[in-house]
Amino acid sequence: MPTIVNNDGNLMVQTTSFYEVLDEECVLIEIEGWRPKPDVDVKRDRSGKLATFNVNYQRKPLETRGLGERVLVAHITWRKGENLLVETNSTERDLEIRNKLEGGGGDLRLLRTLGRSAVDLMSEPVPEKDRLRLEREDRDLAANPEVQERIADMFRDYSLRWCDTTIPALGNRKPRTLVRNAGGKAKVLALVEEMESRPQPEGAAGMDFALIRRELDLPGK
Repeated sequence: MPTIVNNDGNLMVQTTSFYEVLDEECVLIEIEGWRPKPDVDVKRDRSGKLATFNVNYQRKPLETRGLGERVLVAHITWRKGENLLVETNSTERDLEIRNKLEGGGGDLRLLRTLGRSAVDLMSEPVPEKDRLRLEREDRDLAANPEVQERIADMFRDYSLRWCDTTIPALGNRKPRTLVRNAGGKAKVLALVEEMESRPQPEGAAGMDFALIRRELDLPGK
C-alpha cells in the first residue's frame, strides 16, 4: 500500500474531533476572526439565537510542492444541542485547528478524537448500493464542463511545475536546468517521450506534454 499524504506532506488520517461548546457565540466570533478568513455559513432561529453554523477553513498548503492556491484544512460544524465537530484529513491539521479553538479561551472543551488511516478507509468493503451510487456520481461529475475545465487547469499547472521539480530519473536534476545543454536536453526529451508512451487518463486528467515541450524548448512530437 503506497504512503498517501495531503498537500501539507502529512500522512492522511481521517480525523473527527468532538467538542462540548459552552458558549457558541464566543466560539463563532473566534472562528470568524481567524486568518485566513474562513468561509462561515450561519443560521439563526426566529429569536436570533444561533441554530447552526458550518465552517470551511482554507489556507495555502505548507508543502512547497503543493498547488499555490488554498486547500481545505478543516470542516467544522455545530448544531444547537449537539457537539461541535472538526473534520480534517491528518493529525497535524487536527492539532492546528485544536490550537486555534483552544486559543480563544474556555468556551469549549475537547471530548474525544477519532481517526482512521487511508489504509483503513481503502480496506473497508463498499456495499454494492453505495458503489453504484458513487460510480454514478463520479460519471456525472466528470461530465460537468466546469469540472473538466478545472481539472485541465490543475494538470496544466502540474505540468509547468514538473519542469522545475527535482526528478530522480534525471539524476535528481530539474528538467529546466538540464535542457541548457545538448546532452541534458536529450535526457529530458527521452524521459518525456517515455512518459508519453505510458497509458494516460481519459479527458483532461493527464500531463500536458505539448506544454512541457514548449516550456523546455523540446522538439515537437
